[in-house]
Amino acid sequence: CNKCGCKTGVEEPAVTEVPVTENVVEDACDTASNVPETSEDVVNTEMPQEEPPVKKKKKLWVVLTAVVLIIALLGTGFVFAFPYVSNTFWDVVLSDTDYFKHVIKNNASGYIGDATDEYAQLMDIYKKGDVYQSDLSLNIGDKTKELVSEYSYGSLNIDWFKNFSAKVYAGYKDGKLFERMTYNVNDKKFTDYNLIMASDGMYIDFPGLSDGGVRIEYDENSEIMMQALDIFYEVAPDADVLKELFVRYINCLADSVTDVEKTTKQVHAGDVTKKYTQLSAAVDEDIVEAAIVNVLVEARNDKKIKDIIEDFCKLDVVDEDFNEVYEQYQLGIDDMLEDVDLDEEFAFYFNIWINGKGEIVGMGAEFDNGEICYVNALDGKTLGTLFKISIPEFDLKFEGTGKLASGKFNGDYNLNVTGVRVLNVKLSDFDYSLAKDGIYNGKVEFALGKAAKQSLKLMNDSTISMLADAKITLDLKTTKKNMTVVDIDVSSGNDNFFTLGIKTDVVKADMPKISNY
Repeated sequence: CNKCGCKTGVEEPAVTEVPVTENVVEDACDTASNVPETSEDVVNTEMPQEEPPVKKKKKLWVVLTAVVLIIALLGTGFVFAFPYVSNTFWDVVLSDTDYFKHVIKNNASGYIGDATDEYAQLMDIYKKGDVYQSDLSLNIGDKTKELVSEYSYGSLNIDWFKNFSAKVYAGYKDGKLFERMTYNVNDKKFTDYNLIMASDGMYIDFPGLSDGGVRIEYDENSEIMMQALDIFYEVAPDADVLKELFVRYINCLADSVTDVEKTTKQVHAGDVTKKYTQLSAAVDEDIVEAAIVNVLVEARNDKKIKDIIEDFCKLDVVDEDFNEVYEQYQLGIDDMLEDVDLDEEFAFYFNIWINGKGEIVGMGAEFDNGEICYVNALDGKTLGTLFKISIPEFDLKFEGTGKLASGKFNGDYNLNVTGVRVLNVKLSDFDYSLAKDGIYNGKVEFALGKAAKQSLKLMNDSTISMLADAKITLDLKTTKKNMTVVDIDVSSGNDNFFTLGIKTDVVKADMPKISNY
């Protein structure tokens, strides 16, 4: 039977093809039900089988989403944990001295990278022919006018003065430094001023005050300076080359170290106390001599330096034979290698503190009668900062704590000199996302410390007492690279002395022309 599969006892008749008409399809099982029965009834002793329940198939997107989430979680965990695992591995397998070298080399690239990024931006401005535009504004407060009149015994009255402003363009084009300025007093144009520093002299004029200008010939040193500036822009290496050179020579210095001790150090910075790995490298005159030799040997045959010398020799203003110049360069290094000999004996420890990821959080030098150090100790979102110089009969300490909350950084710091607090510094609402990119947007307040104020007020002078309570506020409003926007306000209580506004940006501007001189 085509339905249940049991034998019917007779041969199955040949199936004739059934014509299919529109909307009618005859089922094969229905056709099989018309097979004639045999003389004996066929009994089906098998229990009727229930059809298994149909399992609902999970949607594919659910499975894929689960897989993606698992991979993402594993990937995030790996990215987070890898620096710690890697640092622990090298800490275990390397000797203390080799671990010190490993840490220095790993961190050098980051430290140098910040500086070479700034260098790259400056070179980019030069190559594009852009210039810096600065807008300055100065408003004098009534209290300052009173003080000027009081201390000049009434002979100097500046009540007429309301404000001063200037627009300045400064740049370097075609081998010339230039400035273009416009000055305004009390919102009225006062004068223009143009300056060009070329290879053959300096040109100055004041359009509006005079139809002519002045040309001033350089002395020999000024002329050499201008030529050197021109040469620098022509042969200055790319930021990547400069970074590679700095990192390589820092590595040369690290390779000179032979004796390092590793300990765990509890560091106090502001309100933060953290344990860090301390690596102390013993440094003496022999180590310094070895470092100098390592650097000189590396520099003698450095291909990057060779390329820079070759580019230098190709300049029209130089016009020197490269082979001769390069040979003189190498001979000069050979002479320095022969003269490396430090007569004076000394010894100190160079310390670095590193966190669990192998990042340097502080460094300093420790010697018999003093210490110099700098450290940033991070605990969650709290950052303690310490900069200290401690030598006989002098002690300077800048210390404080900042906290990150809702994307803003706020901190309080103080400067102590020989135990006396002389200055308080307060950071308010610094935008953390911008600060990570080297863009500073927030407020900085400077005020005299309590001890310094009290010392000044002992003089029983009303003006000095007012100055003792003075506060300088820098309101930074910068929002992008290559720009600075800041208002500087100097006040005491409700009395405003002056407000200075500064805005700089990178723009396109033409060099002034000074033809009649």
